[in-house]
Amino acid sequence: MVTLLFDLDGTLVHVEEKFVLQRTKKVLNQMGIANVSHEKAMRMWFCHYDEMLFSSVGITAKEYWKTWVDEYGDNKIDVERISHTKVYEDVKALVDLKIAGARMAIVTGSSLENASAELEMLYEEIGERVFEHIVIANSRCDVLDFKPNPECVFVALKKLGQEKKDAFLIGNGLEDLLCAKNAGIKGVLVERTEFEKKITEPAFKRIRTLDELGEIMN
Repeated sequence: MVTLLFDLDGTLVHVEEKFVLQRTKKVLNQMGIANVSHEKAMRMWFCHYDEMLFSSVGITAKEYWKTWVDEYGDNKIDVERISHTKVYEDVKALVDLKIAGARMAIVTGSSLENASAELEMLYEEIGERVFEHIVIANSRCDVLDFKPNPECVFVALKKLGQEKKDAFLIGNGLEDLLCAKNAGIKGVLVERTEFEKKITEPAFKRIRTLDELGEIMN
């Protein structure tokens, strides 16, 4: 039986670009950093722990995200962010994957509150609750550390009662591929077009839409 573990933000849902820029620059301004380029601000959103990126403006990724959490909290719904979040059109493919027998769960570094709100948007779009579990991959919730630490995968597989052999982690970022590699499962990269990241890490499969995941079930 195939097990599909999905990243959430940037894979199944996405945040509008204008909000990404506004929020990123607001956090940087609070840290005394101004005049960051459009491209760099977008990369900070998508490349969460790229230390070279953050050091280029004189801070560490840890300092940046601590400022973020202090300002916007980590145990409540970020209403403004959710209002700018959209569901990808191809999520309807998830229903077919479930019908085909896939066991599915979410593995995300978001807060439980935000992830739950985003999933409700997704379920409203597709009309079915396709995921059996949500695993929050951060030190404040289910597991010890963010991806690419593989423990989130082990927790998800345990909750599903599944083995690694036929498991896949589907995500849009380098941290997802590295997490899959560290966990000893197959990594699938969803190459979304909002922000073209140059990811050279090998993947079991690279796809443009979730519809292509049907090939895994065959």
